[in-house]
Amino acid sequence: MRKQRDREAGRRSARKLTSCLAFAATMSLAGCDSLLEVTDPDLVVPASISQSELFWAGAIGDFMTAVSGGNGMMVYVGLFTDEFQISGTYPTRIEVDERNIFLTNGTMEGRFRGLHAARVGAENAVGLLTEEFGSDSRIAEMNNFAGFTYIFFGEAYCSGVPYGSTPVGAASEQGTPTTTDETFALAIARFDSALGTADGSTHQVHLANIGKARAQLALGQFSAAAATVANVPSDYEYFIRHDENADGGANGVYQRNVDNSRWTVSDGEGTNGINFRSALDARLPWEVDPNDPLGFDALTPQYNQLIYGSRNDDIVLAGGLEAQLIIAEASLSSSPATWLGILNTLRAAEGMTALVDPGTTDGRVRMHFEERAWWLYASGHRLGDLRRMIRHYGYGEDDVFPTGAHFKGSDYGNQINFPIPEDETNNPNFVQCLSTAA
Repeated sequence: MRKQRDREAGRRSARKLTSCLAFAATMSLAGCDSLLEVTDPDLVVPASISQSELFWAGAIGDFMTAVSGGNGMMVYVGLFTDEFQISGTYPTRIEVDERNIFLTNGTMEGRFRGLHAARVGAENAVGLLTEEFGSDSRIAEMNNFAGFTYIFFGEAYCSGVPYGSTPVGAASEQGTPTTTDETFALAIARFDSALGTADGSTHQVHLANIGKARAQLALGQFSAAAATVANVPSDYEYFIRHDENADGGANGVYQRNVDNSRWTVSDGEGTNGINFRSALDARLPWEVDPNDPLGFDALTPQYNQLIYGSRNDDIVLAGGLEAQLIIAEASLSSSPATWLGILNTLRAAEGMTALVDPGTTDGRVRMHFEERAWWLYASGHRLGDLRRMIRHYGYGEDDVFPTGAHFKGSDYGNQINFPIPEDETNNPNFVQCLSTAA
């Protein structure tokens, strides 16, 4: 067995080579000249990569593409909720913004398949890495990645997602419909596996605990969620690395919003949306597009977020900030003073004025989720948050989702989650959504 060592420092450098390494399982390495210049012995280079490491590298690329790339879950969650509005022309994307997604929507079929590919890739990598190395922090990383795919399935899709498998060297197996609660339980199981395979990597332990607590929040297990992240440092961050030279490797938020002018920053969308522009909150700097004030459709004003300044900017998947917000939510009902103190501590660190307790349950809940919206803007959390407001706080769909007339001429639909695409009907075990409720 190869001597185990913690690879976190080396991996931080290795991921700067995303265009070469993260897609090594599926792409030619031609043109990756910078790879030849790397001499750090802790890096995995193609000449020494094994099958398990190829799957690990491929899973990193698949996860990034499915979650934070230009067609990733983060950008489509933002479009479906109140973070972005459509400034492009694709009818399938307009359906997403209108919350009226047809089962035949090819764009969303691609999102569904991509997330499954990331899930299966990570789960297969777990098995291969375990077989070759026995213990290795990359096993925990792949368990974490698999866990987060279940998080996105649970937060974004209706109840009933089937989880098939494609084992290495074996026939594929079609899954059976799984409820939303069962999906979050699968996520927790993966994060628990990550905790058991971290091999001394506190980096992976913190990532697993934040992911597990996110699933516990979704299940209404507030106290358990707070306990899970109690030891996560406030300055901890886990980044998804981006590299525009890789196929699909650009920062998706920047690409869709600034680079392509297909997404524009919203402001009070559908009467319920947060005033992301007019509030002039320091956590979301923005500007009118300096090159063209109109989006790709030549009709919609183009407002660009300035959180990310290039296609290469990394995106935080999970961090200590989110952990503090989880702890705050656990205190929301039982100890409003504790809840408000945590929120104001976070604001004070950024030089922001303190919040004042609104004094009512409704006011506190809305304030809490608005703070989450600002801190976690365009990071894929917003849809799960809105559904949690319905599921655990008693709000109606029309209380939290954009509603009424859509600015492109139609009305908003009544969807509160992504439907499972029609393509899944090829699975004889599938019966469409078990429920479209939150």
